[in-house]
Order: sequence, then structure tokens, then C-alpha cells
Amino acid sequence: MTAMLAKAGAFILLAATLMLQACAQEPVPQDAPPVAGEDEAVVLARVDDTMITLKQFREFYADIPDYLQSGNAGIEQVRDHLQTLIDMELLQIEALDQGIAQQPEFLSKTKRQRMDRLVGLYIIDQIKVNLLPSQVRDEWAAKGLSRTIRVGQILTSSLDSAQAALKDIASGATFGEAARMWSTHKESAQQGGDQGRYMNRLDVQPSLGDRLFALTEGEISEPIDLKGGFGVFTVLAQFDADLNQERFLALYQKMYMERSVAERRALVDSLKSDLQLSLDRDGLKRLLEITRRGAWDDPALAELTIYRYRGGQITGLDVVMSVDPVDLGSLRQLTAESMAQRMSRTLVPDAILMAGALEAGYAQREDIADWLLQRRKEELIVQLRVKILDERVEISEEEIRAEYDAKPERYTRPEHITIEEVLVATEAEAQAVRARIEAGEKIADLARKMSLRSLEHRDANGRISLTLADGRYLGRLAASAYKSQPGELVGPLPVFEGFSVYRLLDRTKESAPYEEARRRAQATVNWIKKQIVFEQFLQDLRVKYQDRIQIFDEGIAQAVTG
Repeated sequence: MTAMLAKAGAFILLAATLMLQACAQEPVPQDAPPVAGEDEAVVLARVDDTMITLKQFREFYADIPDYLQSGNAGIEQVRDHLQTLIDMELLQIEALDQGIAQQPEFLSKTKRQRMDRLVGLYIIDQIKVNLLPSQVRDEWAAKGLSRTIRVGQILTSSLDSAQAALKDIASGATFGEAARMWSTHKESAQQGGDQGRYMNRLDVQPSLGDRLFALTEGEISEPIDLKGGFGVFTVLAQFDADLNQERFLALYQKMYMERSVAERRALVDSLKSDLQLSLDRDGLKRLLEITRRGAWDDPALAELTIYRYRGGQITGLDVVMSVDPVDLGSLRQLTAESMAQRMSRTLVPDAILMAGALEAGYAQREDIADWLLQRRKEELIVQLRVKILDERVEISEEEIRAEYDAKPERYTRPEHITIEEVLVATEAEAQAVRARIEAGEKIADLARKMSLRSLEHRDANGRISLTLADGRYLGRLAASAYKSQPGELVGPLPVFEGFSVYRLLDRTKESAPYEEARRRAQATVNWIKKQIVFEQFLQDLRVKYQDRIQIFDEGIAQAVTG
């Protein structure tokens, strides 16, 4: 396996180069050597009619991270990196020779890249969302977002059951007793309906949040339709939360997104009017006839106009191509109205924004044309790589098992850590909690009395067992805990729910059995074999096209001195 890895180096550099170029919309050299004007005239190599200049080499070299730099020095280092540039040209030649540029997947991907680029830049220029910190604070105050409530719930499968629970409460039962009797949510029912966590409006969908936050403490709601069941709710407790950094960022992102969506919608509406968008109802009727038959490859789709606008149209084929192949069946049940609604959500706005970008001349911009040309070259290589690897890489069960047996330390279960925590609403409370712990009080005792953390995520004594994957709901707490040392007391730590004080109790890590680790071992073998297969493919291309490559030693010498 070590030998396999050693052979993979050239491909890793090539793959990383493509990834870096794709991620950087506008390449910005970092610590690049100064580029003189004459560098464009210095040629290091030629592949067919394509020249690789000193300027291109320096820009390429500047973008390579240190860990991917050639281990050689001087002229050999230059030759190593120049070989990668030559390989990229050879791969493009081979991709064209194998007809990749005519494949539907390539055409679809490059078309989408062009649209995303033109529309993205057009929207950036047209939509300006200015959101000040003071506006976020004003929103927090105006909408009462500081109010944080602990909710009790009775979830039922029918309206009759929800009404029966309310009838029991009206007859003298407590909310907790009714929850234990009627709620289908076992965890909260065992706690008398207590969800075990505090929430504010940012945590709840508006449709439900409006009903919950209209309740005063102790008030019980009427049955609420939850689309699949019914709920009866009450506010068990409440407090006013501070606008800490976590909540500020969450509210800022929410407000920014809402304003961006509104501005985009307004831009689309304006373009619809300006470009005179119109629905061809005869075309829509014919489209429905075709989709109901499931005739997704009907040639008539390409000639079928569904929408017209100045400078373009949306065809039946555009409609079909906008749907994931696995979801095409959903089109068969649509009416004319529902089909029009579906198109209005994404297809029509995308087409209209693209038309706006084209009318504004974005397709003629030299920087965009250069960017699209580079993306096309990269996509040719990507699609060729996929084709070659699909054809040539096979993995046996014996290879997977051998990898697992050879490197057992690679295949462990995710590290588990255990902490005990007290979560409170304010930093002052957290400081007080820390002082009490340092004075000798037990975290478990304090957690039972005052922690706001949901019982879904901890036990009654404040203990939380977690892995890094739990960052999705524990956020900053998980990230901080993984950096802590056993026995260390940490806090106050600002988190979304308030302020946390915790101590790391232990870390555990154990080996995963083969059945559990098999997929990871398979992925490792697959990755290594792909590097080797593609490296061999590159070697073959260098031989195949050797008479179409010229290397200029004088140019290489100038690259070394530069």
C-alpha cells in the first residue's frame, strides 16, 4: 500500500491544482514573484499550438500550497511543476479526442456554469443589501426576540385526542398529567410535556412561532394543526435573553437573507415586465400532454415554446432538463396551473435573470470570457477523469480487508468526550456559577437546579456525551469541548442559548470492527487505486503525444533564476 501511495504524487498535485482553480473565481497570487511584462514572451513549453509561458508558470506556482510543492529544488523543481501544466494540456487534447465536449453531461454542466457566473455577477451588481448592526439590534427589540420560553407540549395524532386532553385539563387535571395520558411524544410525555429546552422566535418556524409566543406564561393553547398531527402547548417558564454574539449573527443572517430574497424577487418582477415575458398556453397544453405520457425524450420538446421574452424563450426541453431525473415522474400529475407555479419558482427567474445579464453585456466582458474558458478546460479534464476511472478501477473484498488489517489505527470510532455543564441565560449568571463551582459546589447539583440545556441533549446531572458530529446542534460548545483538557473548567462560554460553564470529564476512542469500518477502508483503497490508475493514464498520454510536446531549456533557466 505504501508503494501505491508513492506512485500517486503527480496525480494528487494535478487534482489539487484543478480544485484550487475551480474554487478561486478570480485567482489572486499569494507571495508570487514579481511578473515582468516580458514574461509573456518567455516560453517554457509548447503543446501543439498552445504555449506555456513564464507568466503562466509563475501564476500557477504561486497558487500551489507548500504541502504540494515539488520536493526537488532548482531546475528539477521547475520541470516537475511544468510537467503538471503540460499534463493539463494533454488531458484536454485527449478529452476532445474522446468526444467529451459533445457529451450531454459536459454540455449541461458548462451551460449551468455559464448561467451561474453571468447571473451571479449580474445580481451582485444589481442587488445591494445594506444591513447595519443598529438595524439588527432594533429588530431584536421591536419584535420582542429577547423573550425566551420553555414550552410544554401535548402531541396527538388526531384533533379528537387533542380536544380530549384539553377537556381533562378543564376538569382539573394538570397540563403534565394530560401530557402523560395523551401525548404521543414519549420523551416529553415522561417529563409532563416539558420539551426540556428554551427557545426564542429564531428557533421556530413563523407559522408555529406566532401561536406559541402569543401565549402568556401558564396559558394553554387551543389545538394547533401541525400537518400530520395536532399539538396543545403551554409556556412553562420564560426569561429575557441578552443579544449575545451568537444570537446577533443568527439574526443578522436571517435578516440579510430575507432582504436579499426580497430584492431578487423585485429584480425578477422588473425584468419580467421589461422583457415582456408571456406564457404560451398552447405550448403549456402540449407540454402537459407529453409529460403525462412520460415521453421525456420526445424531440418535440426542444421545439415547444412555453414562455417568450425579448431575446429568448423557455422550451419544453428546458422544463424537463430543469428537473432531477429521479423526480421526472412528478411532472406527470401536474395541472396547467401547478406546472406554471413550479416553473415560476426557479426556471423562469433563472431564465429572466440570464436574459438581463446578456442584455447588460456581461457575456462580452473579457474577464468573464476568460473565466468561462478556464472552467471549460477544467470540466473537460474532470469528465475525462470520471470516464477513465469508471472504466478501469475495480476493488476486491480482499484488498479492502488487507487495508483494514494493515492500518487498524485508521479505523477507529469517532472520539467521544463527556462533559458536565450548566447553561444559564446571562454572562453574570455564568460568572456566578463558575465561582460556586470553584468554591466546591458540584456541577451536577447546579445543573439539576438551574441548567437551561434541553434534556434531549443531557442527563439530569448536566452530563453530555458527544462527538464532533454533534456540532450541528451544540455548535460552539462542541468545538470548545474538543479543545479542552480533562478536568479543565471552561466558561463562561457564549453560545446561542446563553452562556455555558462546563468541565471536560474524559475522552474515549476505540477501534471499529471490520463490518463497521469496511466502507471507510473501501473508500481508502478506492482513492489510492484511482491515483495510481490515473497516474498510469498520464504516463501513457505523455508517450502517446510526445511528438506534440516541445520543452525550451532557455525558458526553464529563466524560471529558475526568477
